[in-house]
Amino acid sequence: MIYCPWQGHTQAEGCAFYLRMLHGANFDPPQPTQQTFADVPLDTWYAKWVQAGYDAGLLTPCQTTPEMRFCPSDPLTKSTLEPAILASSAREGNARNAQPVARDI
Repeated sequence: MIYCPWQGHTQAEGCAFYLRMLHGANFDPPQPTQQTFADVPLDTWYAKWVQAGYDAGLLTPCQTTPEMRFCPSDPLTKSTLEPAILASSAREGNARNAQPVARDI
């Protein structure tokens, strides 16, 4: 995966970025054995990243009924980044960073 600041990223790519920020560049989550999200098949490259992000509390589903969905191809936006960044900051014990910084979310 390559970071391209001039190009948008997907929700799926964001999961890998979040987890590597939290655990380090060499972090490689285990492959899940059960499918949590209806739109994240286990045979996709991002299944393990989405599952690990969900298990760590870094992301929320884009839909919960009638089935839970993650929307992996949706663009990564401020509104989807903020919860992950806040969760990551809170886990590190940094109280100052555990507060929202964007006023429009």
